[in-house]
Amino acid sequence: MITDEAKTVEELREQCSVYAQLLEKVQGLLLEAQAQISTLEKECDRYGLHVSRQDEEITRLRRDCPSAGSTASSGEAKHSPEITELAAENDRLRQRLSDLNEYLEITRADGKRFYL
Repeated sequence: MITDEAKTVEELREQCSVYAQLLEKVQGLLLEAQAQISTLEKECDRYGLHVSRQDEEITRLRRDCPSAGSTASSGEAKHSPEITELAAENDRLRQRLSDLNEYLEITRADGKRFYL
């Protein structure tokens, strides 16, 4: 009976050791995830700043380009290729920013499991 108790204690110690190793691994993964979330937050801020700057540039270009507000004979607005290109890039960045913000909301939610 003493042998069985000693064996049980040894098995429990081994299990504790395994769990401790798993806990360390999970803590490492959580630290990595936090670093990735921090990086994504910075990227969102950078995208937001870039989008704001492009909005200002689009506004400036429209103001400086006399044909930007006029309409063509077909009823479509005339825009310089530069304005159109900036607007398209701005739309892509806005979508990327929206996607990143949605991802961050999901991963920062209390009690949520997330995978990177």
